[in-house]
Amino acid sequence: MPATDFKIGLNCNTYYNTGTYASPTLVKLVNIKDEDLDISVGEADMSRRASQGWEEIVTTLKKGTFNFEMIYKKGDTAFAALFAAVLANTAYEYVFADGEAGTALSVASGGTAGVLALRATCYITGFKSNRKLTDGVSYPFTRRVGDSDNNPSLVTIA
Repeated sequence: MPATDFKIGLNCNTYYNTGTYASPTLVKLVNIKDEDLDISVGEADMSRRASQGWEEIVTTLKKGTFNFEMIYKKGDTAFAALFAAVLANTAYEYVFADGEAGTALSVASGGTAGVLALRATCYITGFKSNRKLTDGVSYPFTRRVGDSDNNPSLVTIA
């Protein structure tokens, strides 16, 4: 398999949307250090006597949790916007892409054809400050999928 078939975290990008869902204006979060995305699905136990000793489940609600650590850089307008969102309980749409998504989820806006991107409206539910003696100041953020007219979706940049 050619090396270009693999993706590494360094080449992934995360954006927040300052426009609308129909007409996005994406801002790349360039000061992110590490990030993880966790989508889990709840389950309901549907076991019954006819299960012949097997536990049987059906899936229920999905839960999306997205974490990243942002290195603090004075004057970072994206950091200021996210910090304001924490204080105001404001949701943003985020785009988690495995490459360049452009400013409007298109090749015409600077995206790379074929890049996969997850779109999800999230609230910031966790925010703290790391001020270790030997490291730069950083801020871990936790975001959770929240109320929106648009469910999370996977898009391909074209």
